[in-house]
Amino acid sequence: MSKPTFVTRREGVKMARERGIPLTIGRVNKDSMLGCGPAPAGRYGPGYLYTPEEFLRYAIDRLLSIQWKN
Repeated sequence: MSKPTFVTRREGVKMARERGIPLTIGRVNKDSMLGCGPAPAGRYGPGYLYTPEEFLRYAIDRLLSIQWKN
C-alpha cells in the first residue's frame, strides 16, 4: 500500500501508536485546542488533515518533552 499524502487525527494517532508512541486522540485534541498540536496541512469538511511527517514530528516532540519532565 502506498504512503498516504494526508492523515486525519485518528489516523495519525494510529500511526504513532504503531511506532510505539503512547498517544491518544484526546491528547491531540487538547493540544490542538491549546495551539501546541500538529500543524494542519488543510481542512476537509469539519476536520483537519495533516501530513504524516508533521504528525509524527509532533508525536515524537511530545514524547521527548514528557521524558525530559520525568
